[in-house]
Amino acid sequence: MSSVEIRDVSKFFNGVPAVDNVSLQIQEGEFFGLLGPSGCGKTTLLRMIAGFESPDKGAVLLKNQDVSAVPPNRRPVNMVFQSYALFPHLSVFENVAFGLRQTKTAKAEILQRVESALELVRLPSLGSRLPRELSGGQQQRVAFARAIVNRPAVLLLDEPLSALDPKVRHEMQAELARFKQELKMTFIMVSHDQSEAFALSNRVAVMSAGKVEQVGTPEDIYNKPATRFVADFIGDSNLLDGNIIAAERDHYVVEVAGGTKFYAKSSVGCTPRQKATVWFRSSSVELIVNDAQSHGSDGSVFEAEVLHRSFQGDSSEYRLRIAGDQFVIATMRNEIQTHAIGARVRAFVPKAGTSLFVANEN
Repeated sequence: MSSVEIRDVSKFFNGVPAVDNVSLQIQEGEFFGLLGPSGCGKTTLLRMIAGFESPDKGAVLLKNQDVSAVPPNRRPVNMVFQSYALFPHLSVFENVAFGLRQTKTAKAEILQRVESALELVRLPSLGSRLPRELSGGQQQRVAFARAIVNRPAVLLLDEPLSALDPKVRHEMQAELARFKQELKMTFIMVSHDQSEAFALSNRVAVMSAGKVEQVGTPEDIYNKPATRFVADFIGDSNLLDGNIIAAERDHYVVEVAGGTKFYAKSSVGCTPRQKATVWFRSSSVELIVNDAQSHGSDGSVFEAEVLHRSFQGDSSEYRLRIAGDQFVIATMRNEIQTHAIGARVRAFVPKAGTSLFVANEN
């Protein structure tokens, strides 16, 4: 059963589409991520689910009921904001209890539900404190407690961890994963942080310019990007423009400027001389450390110059220049070998990790 359905929804601001004919189905109990760069429409879409914005076209359905014209306080949803949005003059207990008091909930039930919510977010002894007496992570926990105390069917998260420092943010990601397991409600989270969205979400929608580019599991989106935008936006990618020069049994041969040839697969039929973009991850590039290694016909071997090395702990990222002033990014673990700036190296890209996008694809 769909918990949330977005049906052909569009939203315009000053005649410009912020959300452009988007359709999505989010299942009950799913943790769903909305991922994309700033201005792609993901927060506007979340606000339409919450009721803070109304669609100009299309409909928003919650549990198969059209709620497009229903005000926010009458929808079975709650929202956690990036800025916490706590009442500074109210105690932690009263911040969490605020929504229950608005609905005239009995005092005994308010006490039980607020205590239960604070227990869930691991702040059982801080009910008497004011928000200014809490750390950022603790304030975000209070915001979560306030959002779940009303037992919404859908919890909306708008960049909920972006104001936290990296260590606390990582801890709160683990807490969100725990909330997902314990609460059994539907979560929809907006994020521009790929690792965060991938770590928490069952499925992710990648958005660009108001449209949905791809919906899928984090694994599918990372390993099988459907459009050039997704391939470029997700992870560390190499995108090289060239021309298809041959079609072989299970792949195409693409020549890029300078004459380097790559072997790539495509989800659509292609023809020789067609313009295409070769795509592969930086982690797919192998810097050959032993000339005796034989890669046969499993992929492309080419020479390159090391322009820059970026140390990243266990690994290093190399920026390589190949023939025709093309550039390739390679990531290698440091225990294998390191390469100095200016060094000439040979590199290998396997067929298995390489795809292509033809000119008429996004």
